Amino acid sequence: MAVRNIRKEGDEVLRIKCKPVKEITDGVLRLIDDMFDTMYEADGVGLAAPQIGIVKQIVVIDDRDGGEFALINPKIIKTEGEQESCEGCSSKQKTSFLVDLNAYSEIKHVIGVVSGKGGVGKS
Repeated sequence: MAVRNIRKEGDEVLRIKCKPVKEITDGVLRLIDDMFDTMYEADGVGLAAPQIGIVKQIVVIDDRDGGEFALINPKIIKTEGEQESCEGCSSKQKTSFLVDLNAYSEIKHVIGVVSGKGGVGKS
């Protein structure tokens, strides 16, 4: 496991359309572990693979209630409502800002990965 460099706003890799992950390999599982390490080092609650220069459809999330999740090939399938929220982004220069978000989002992921204190594994 390793902490990777977070790409900053203006880096072209943040604008590239990410490719889907075709299968979960040991390399993908190591990448997810690295993403969690990097996210926590940055005091974050979420990190997408492009933020560390990897153009794959992977995101890791900590719900701050004991749950850690890695979503591979996530798709938003339903949204409802709108709310304003103060958000942060490790790739932005400004540490927090107001954004309009969906009040509810339903996300489907093609491949699920769960994480816990013992490491990452397939669900």
